[in-house]
Amino acid sequence: MTAPIARTLSFTYGGFVIGGASSDYILHGDPPYSVEIGADQATASCTFIVRGDPGAADFKTKIDPLRTALQTPRARLVIADGVTVLHDFDPAGGTTIALAFNQDPTLSKPGVIQYDGGRAALFTATWVMDLPATLYADSEQRDSTLTPRYTGSRVLHFDLRVEYRASVGDSAYDNYLSGIAGDVSAAIALLGGGFFDTTSEAVTEINDTNTILTATRTLKKIIFPQATGVTDHAAIVAPTLNTTRVADLSGGDSPGVAVSRVQRITASYSTEVDVDVETDLVGLYDGTIRPFILKTVKDKYKATSVAIETESDTEIWYDNEINAELTLIVYGAGNILSYEVDVQIHDDPGEVLTPMGTGNPYSRLRELGPATLRRTITERAEVIGKVIPRGSTEYKPGVFVSQSAFDLAEALFPPGTIGRAPGGAKGGKWSIPITTTTAKPRTTGKAPDAKTTTAVDTVAVQIWYVEYVPPKPPRRALGTRTS
Repeated sequence: MTAPIARTLSFTYGGFVIGGASSDYILHGDPPYSVEIGADQATASCTFIVRGDPGAADFKTKIDPLRTALQTPRARLVIADGVTVLHDFDPAGGTTIALAFNQDPTLSKPGVIQYDGGRAALFTATWVMDLPATLYADSEQRDSTLTPRYTGSRVLHFDLRVEYRASVGDSAYDNYLSGIAGDVSAAIALLGGGFFDTTSEAVTEINDTNTILTATRTLKKIIFPQATGVTDHAAIVAPTLNTTRVADLSGGDSPGVAVSRVQRITASYSTEVDVDVETDLVGLYDGTIRPFILKTVKDKYKATSVAIETESDTEIWYDNEINAELTLIVYGAGNILSYEVDVQIHDDPGEVLTPMGTGNPYSRLRELGPATLRRTITERAEVIGKVIPRGSTEYKPGVFVSQSAFDLAEALFPPGTIGRAPGGAKGGKWSIPITTTTAKPRTTGKAPDAKTTTAVDTVAVQIWYVEYVPPKPPRRALGTRTS
C-alpha cells in the first residue's frame, strides 16, 4: 500500500490556514502558489479547493470564515513549508522578520467548472503588500521629484516632492523628518548651491497606518540679506522689503550733478518667523529687523544719516509674523528741514527833552543823550539729529546753522564796533541766549543709530548786538519851543 503524500505547504493569514495538513482548504495546482517580490511591493497568491461534509450547512461553515479572513486587510501573511518559513510578511516587522504593510487580500473563483459541484469549490487568494524603501539609494525614501522654475527676474524657485515609507521601528513621518533636510541639501547642490528659504511645506498624504507619506517643499533662492551681515537668518523666513522715495523735500536736483538732498522714504516690511527658532517677535524686530531696515535705506540711498518720522510695527502672534511700516527722512551733507532768520533794528538817537521853566508845559530844551543802535537777530531751525550750539565743545563750523546769524550780524554793524567776546574791543558786547526746544516725538522719538537722542530738534537762537556808545557830548540848548 502506497503511503499518502504529506501536504506541508501552507499559507497562514491572520491565523487562518490554507493548505498544510488541512482537509478543508487544500492547495491545488502545479504549482499551487506564486510569490513576486520587488523593491517596494510584493504579491503572493495560491489556488485551493474548499471541501465540506455532506449537507449545505456544513459547507457554509467552511466558506464563511474563509471570506471573513480574506476580507480583512493588513494582517500577517506567513508562507511556510512545514516548520520552515519561506516568506513572512509582517506589518509589525522586527529585528529578524522583514517588515511588510498594507496587505490587501482578494478572494476570487477562477470559474473552472469541473472543480465546482456537490460540496466543493475552487478559489484563488491573492495578497498585494507594500515594502519599505530600504533598497533605494536614499534609504526609506521611495521617490523624489525636483522641479525648478524661474521668475521673470531670474530668481530661482523649486519644488521638491518626496515619498517616504515606514521602516522597522520608525513611521513614514519619522523617516521624513529625519531625511528631508538631506534631500533639500542635495537638491540645492544639484541646482548650483546658494541660500534658500522654504516658502511652503505640504505633507500632502499620510495613510492611516503612517507607513506611506508624500510631501512637497517649495523653496526660493535668497538674493538679498535678511539681516545686517547675514544672508540667511535662521528665524526670518521669506521676508519682503519695499522702499519708495516719496518726495524730494529740497528740490532743485539736476541730472548728472552729485547733490545730496533731504528726502522722505517709506519702507514696508513683512516676514514670517520660524516658530521653532523664535517666538519673541518684539525682540526680533527691535534687535534685528529694525536696524536692518534703517541700514538698508541708509546704504541704498547713500545717506549719511536716517531719521524716523513715523513707525508702525505689527506682531501677529497666532501666525508668528511681523509687519512694519516706516517713514524715514534721509539726508547727506545737510540736515536742515526748515530755517528762518528774523532781524529787528532799533535805533535810539538819544535825544532828551528838558522842560524850559517858561510856564509853558510844552516848551522843551532838546539835548543830545547817549545814542543806542540795537540789532536783534532771531534764528529758528529745525534739523535732523542732535543740535550742537555754538560755543559747545562739540561745535564745529558748519555743524550748526547759527554760524550764518553771526556772519549776518557782523555785516550789519560797522567794522570794529562789535566785540568778538563779552567785554571785547572798545567795550562792545554781545550776548547769546540759546533756547533749545525738543519737538515731541511723532512715534518713538529715538534716533535710529544711538537710540538715545531725539530724531528731530527745534532750536531758537537770539543774538543781541549792542553798538559801542561814545562819551556823552556837552549839553547845549537848542532854543526850540515845541507845543
